[in-house]
Amino acid sequence: MLKQFKAPSSTSLIRYFDLLYIQQGLGRVSGEDRVELLPTLIHGLSSDCAVSMVHGAGIFNLFLRVLPYLSLPSRGSGEDGQFREKLGLDQRPEDAAFVARYLGKVLLLALVRPVGTEVGRPKSSCPALSLEDYCFLTQDGKSEAWDSMQDVGLNLTETKIHACKFLASGAFTDQERYFPALFAAADTNSVIGELGDGMMKRSGTGTSLEDDRVVRRLFEIYFGDSASQTPPARIPLRTKILTLLAKSILATNYTDYIVRLVRDGVISTGNREEGSAGSSSASGREASKLRGAIFSFTNWVARMGDPSNLHAVAPQLVHTL
Repeated sequence: MLKQFKAPSSTSLIRYFDLLYIQQGLGRVSGEDRVELLPTLIHGLSSDCAVSMVHGAGIFNLFLRVLPYLSLPSRGSGEDGQFREKLGLDQRPEDAAFVARYLGKVLLLALVRPVGTEVGRPKSSCPALSLEDYCFLTQDGKSEAWDSMQDVGLNLTETKIHACKFLASGAFTDQERYFPALFAAADTNSVIGELGDGMMKRSGTGTSLEDDRVVRRLFEIYFGDSASQTPPARIPLRTKILTLLAKSILATNYTDYIVRLVRDGVISTGNREEGSAGSSSASGREASKLRGAIFSFTNWVARMGDPSNLHAVAPQLVHTL
């Protein structure tokens, strides 16, 4: 049924019923048999989502259910070096990039409690995830998707740990795992945070902080995006982002972002945490760390910024401070 689902000739109706029966049948096969399905699940996943995000979300959910049964090679071993080839991702870099990107979104996921009698598609997202991404990961708000007490439910913390371990393997390049590693490193769960820190140390050298795409992406995660209904990142992730930006000379060119960053971070109480996620206000310690990171980044801008950029931002920054 999985091969039939993946076949280009399959119609939407056939895929719908294939997915329905695959979801029910997966729990009835052994862990070893599930692992054998993994390459088929991830091959063509990016194109599956391009055809139908709903069907793609279903396949990605199946992949997450299989992931805990995957035996990973020892890091740095010959088998680890050949792991990408073994999974067939060396011939499908678009699928490797897609899986890494969406595992990163899993690491950002924080479940939003329904408001009142709200059912169906969620009306709000969680920090640093767009509403579309949140719906993708939660199967359009299905309560059983992340309820480990259900037969088809996943445990969010355990899934994040398995995601980190898979991302740290030779299946992915340093560039592919860079942002997921950053998200994990900022997680308040110590196990996930340590796994993320380890990945950052190993993969950081493969990503340049003088790359415009990287720097712009860091700012976008920090501030969020109202157009895609993406709230700002949580305070621990924002603090991590600032420590990276304070190593980038290119970041000093983003004058609009710099002024906004200082204005929002210094004038606000620091307690304007992401209400859409239903989280409580940031702790005083987190807010203090964020302010410290803002001052460090501002100091970096003052020392390393181009004089023309400093003339553009200095009056507003001095007034704000």
